[in-house]
Amino acid sequence: MDYLKPFQSNHLYNITNSPTELAVSLDEVKEHLRLSLSDTSQDTYLTFLIQSATLCFEKITKRTLGATTFETFRIRSLKQFF
Repeated sequence: MDYLKPFQSNHLYNITNSPTELAVSLDEVKEHLRLSLSDTSQDTYLTFLIQSATLCFEKITKRTLGATTFETFRIRSLKQFF
């Protein structure tokens, strides 16, 4: 268990399985930018940008872009944990 977050007033949740694939493929980004698919010189940087944009989107929208498994806990009071 990484950490627990408030879900509702009497629930906490934990992410047990996060998406492992990129939200947008590296090839799709290269095609959009009109880069050669065989040129791998910018792959690390482009992958970093995809991951950063995905995290930003997920944080702002409070949604995940891939299949994610959540574990929820119902509690009587949040004071039990804090």
